[in-house]
Amino acid sequence: TGIPNTISNNVLIRVSDYADPTKVNDTSTGAHLIKGVLDLQTPDDTPQTFYIGDNIPIQWNKTGTIGNLKVEYSAKGDFSDAIDIDTSYPAGADGLVTFSPAWTAPSKVSEAYKIKVSTTTAPAGCELTDTSTVAFKVRPKITGVSSPPLNDVWNVGLTDKIITWASTSATKTDGSKPKVKFTYLVSG
Repeated sequence: TGIPNTISNNVLIRVSDYADPTKVNDTSTGAHLIKGVLDLQTPDDTPQTFYIGDNIPIQWNKTGTIGNLKVEYSAKGDFSDAIDIDTSYPAGADGLVTFSPAWTAPSKVSEAYKIKVSTTTAPAGCELTDTSTVAFKVRPKITGVSSPPLNDVWNVGLTDKIITWASTSATKTDGSKPKVKFTYLVSG
């Protein structure tokens, strides 16, 4: 038989005669643990890029009655800046669980985001935590170029032309603003 779904930090092992269980040969002298299993699935092993305001799926596999989970993120990836997404989210049924509603990418630009899920009520020694293995990115979103207008003529040597664009952006984890790059294409 498999290990029972009895999460505990005080499990004793007893070995006895199969034919006569009253004849106990030995019982462990120290307590053992029965722990559940928690494995973050996404975002986890594959580098991903999201944009400010995008929905970011969070999923985990779990086995056992592990209680509620704390779900948090770090834009720096080291959790020195940890921010709670949910402090007591139901871990769900055994198998793949999807955090709902989907988490919205925050207004902070970073290439080092990570997610952490942790049990909140497990007995001492039975706590479970899993963190994104590979960082994911949250980038600004450029939504359009508003000037120059269509068919505008730019003469060689002019310095008074202005390029404007619309975007959803924010500061980076160090407080600086993300940079943009201007390029042009000559066609025809």
